[in-house]
Amino acid sequence: MVVDSKLMMSGIKNLVFAWWRYLLVALILVAAGSYFYFGNNGVSDATLTVTSGDFIRKVSVSGIVVAAKEVDLGFAASGRIAGTYAKVGQRVYSGTILAQTENGDLIAMLAEAKADLDALLSGTRPEEIAVASAAVYNAEAALVDAIRNAYTTSDDAVHNKTDSFFTNPRTDPKLSFIVSNASLKSAIESDRTSSPRY
Repeated sequence: MVVDSKLMMSGIKNLVFAWWRYLLVALILVAAGSYFYFGNNGVSDATLTVTSGDFIRKVSVSGIVVAAKEVDLGFAASGRIAGTYAKVGQRVYSGTILAQTENGDLIAMLAEAKADLDALLSGTRPEEIAVASAAVYNAEAALVDAIRNAYTTSDDAVHNKTDSFFTNPRTDPKLSFIVSNASLKSAIESDRTSSPRY
């Protein structure tokens, strides 16, 4: 029996090539399996040093914050707010204007009374001049009283209504609630004693 040598060589080459291909695939599978089985899977050993100290527990929540205590401001005269001059959380001192109501009606009354006085002065009897002068005086007094009442109400809100936040508010004020920042607590208490009271 005669076998062609070319045919026999090509069969051996195909057999050797197929065997190496299977061996290479098997080695890759074994290497990948051992890496995942014996490997660290992304976990590394960590060393922690334990020391003594304060334990602080922090809580993060979301929602609406409601004040424990509120102070309502009141004005002697009703009307719209013309302007606010302090923001929430801003530190204010005695005498600081917090808000102002529109007093256009009082100013208009004063201007009207002055106009009536001017008209009377230009050719009226002394009795009419006295009545108009009294009206101007009364309008000026009403404006001054409205300003004083607004100041008194604001001062009362700042000083007397905030007394409930302190123990011994007039002699040795200490906050009556817990503040986690010691320097802030100290600053508030010292400002309470150093702010002038009218």
